[in-house]
Amino acid sequence: MKNTVLILAIFLLGCEDNFGGSGNSLNSFPIPDGYFAEMDRCNRLVSESPSKNAFDVGIGLHEHGRPAKWNSQRTYLGDTCLIASIGPGIYQDENDETPDYYSIDVELRQIGINKDGVASESWLVLYQRDFRIEDLPSDFLKREITEVVSYDPTVRKAIFNMGNGIYEYKLP
Repeated sequence: MKNTVLILAIFLLGCEDNFGGSGNSLNSFPIPDGYFAEMDRCNRLVSESPSKNAFDVGIGLHEHGRPAKWNSQRTYLGDTCLIASIGPGIYQDENDETPDYYSIDVELRQIGINKDGVASESWLVLYQRDFRIEDLPSDFLKREITEVVSYDPTVRKAIFNMGNGIYEYKLP
């Protein structure tokens, strides 16, 4: 559970400036067709907390204590209101924008009321894997999410084609 909280915190720190800021692109990648319509639909639904069996968080490559930005791309997985995210993590304590690792995950939106009575949102990481940049194909960082992530609704699986292997997560 500690890893899940850490990953969620890292994601929340990195996503503020990297998601939807320009209105038509995420970090210079196009927003997938229908993304905002799906977001509006999911905003009207109440999300349930997943069971403990829903979590599959691998060993993270993010070094504890180092601030990092996650240049993520996101897409909804079918009509589930879960999203898949992919992208490089970049340490902010270095003087460059060179990707240091690459993350994939599946997230569930959580909406709550904070101590001030204001609605707040966070994204709970259900599935996560990190990869060393040198283990990915040389052109991988240029790939759009539609080239990496697919969803099979018949078996409720998110499928990540990482070029060096296929990684699957069965949705709860």
